[in-house]
Amino acid sequence: MIKLTDAVKEIVSGNPILQFGLQHRLLNLSQTAAYLKPLIETKAKKQVSVNALTMALSRLQRSIKKKGLQRENYRFDRINMHTGLSTFTFIRTPETHAEVHKLYNSIQKKQGYITISQGSGQITVIIESRFKTNVRDAISARSRFCHENIAAIGIAFDEKYIEVPGLIYVVLQQMMLLNINIIEVSSTFTELVLYVSESDLKTAFEALEVLFRPLLR
Repeated sequence: MIKLTDAVKEIVSGNPILQFGLQHRLLNLSQTAAYLKPLIETKAKKQVSVNALTMALSRLQRSIKKKGLQRENYRFDRINMHTGLSTFTFIRTPETHAEVHKLYNSIQKKQGYITISQGSGQITVIIESRFKTNVRDAISARSRFCHENIAAIGIAFDEKYIEVPGLIYVVLQQMMLLNINIIEVSSTFTELVLYVSESDLKTAFEALEVLFRPLLR
């Protein structure tokens, strides 16, 4: 059995949405308490009242220092978009690895959009949809997953922010708050690229533009 305050802290510390809501005083604490009550009781292994839980949340809210990231610490050089993309994910094998890189060279010669993301067990190819036939012709393995009607949002930033923690968090948090599903993420030294459904593109772009408009060069 653990103390009520410890149970509340443990649950809040593991939930970014609760942390954000408490830090910025966006939550109705009594409703939040009623919602969390079953989880708190399981964690604390005892029954608690909504009033007691509301008081615990109130105390935690007062004690939380606003450690949220300050937007004025960041400056984006530009935000750009690319539409009409598809993704193909394959099991990573030596043969598929070689075929993917051969495909990459072929599309580069045609000045088409293509990027490759590799994990320990999979390879994802993100490519202009007009080259879908080229993917099927070049890669003998069957794709495990495929997404169509994808758009890329590229965010370029100054290299000094590489040593400043939190920039990626700021961007992903904004997408989360708008309930935008990020299908893929890729990055280079000074660029972050989010891949989202084309149906979410306008909302995502406008949100980032408004959020960082004062900071754009």
